[in-house]
Amino acid sequence: MDTALPAVPIVDVREGGPLQHARQSATTARALRDACLRFLPRPALPLVPALDRLARRWLMRSRSPYLPEISKIAARPVIYTLVGCAARERCVIERTETDFLTREQETSAANDWLPSRPGWEGRIGTRRFLVSTFAEAAGFSRARREALARWDGSLATGSFDWVCAPVLNPYTRLAVAMSPARGVLRAVGYNIANGDLPEPVTQPCEIESLLQAA
Repeated sequence: MDTALPAVPIVDVREGGPLQHARQSATTARALRDACLRFLPRPALPLVPALDRLARRWLMRSRSPYLPEISKIAARPVIYTLVGCAARERCVIERTETDFLTREQETSAANDWLPSRPGWEGRIGTRRFLVSTFAEAAGFSRARREALARWDGSLATGSFDWVCAPVLNPYTRLAVAMSPARGVLRAVGYNIANGDLPEPVTQPCEIESLLQAA
């Protein structure tokens, strides 16, 4: 890893939460907003303020600020990955609106079900949106899941050599490795630099919890 790269910023939000962080980093927040809107066609950009006002008015009419989020989360499928502190304490739960499937053996996950389900399109980036078939979208996710399952390295070394294609893709911006048993979290930031795939743009950040397993 290039030692000249900047460190991952760590922000203490215990006092004031994300709102206080946004106030203290207004310039960065606006830059993030602009980056999120960059994919929109240029003719649509003048409509953003109007849409923002409509969304704000709707939120003000809601009695609970969390009601819309709860409503959205309750109608959406999700894949949970759970890891314990001892060997083989792991599972993947694939949850739909009406059913679930728990896996305790093949515990790698990407943006698709295992086994794949007809009619479901795995999540893909905007470059492939509306141009990839369901089978192709599922194939991209399957390739990432299989690559993770084949990785036989050790998290103890702190290496991020597992972040390579097809796990690494044009939309990779953050890689995170966590060990509940050791109480360690590591992260590296990525961005597009010179090639088609992102490269590390930060030093690895390691945070060690004081509440490690006994």
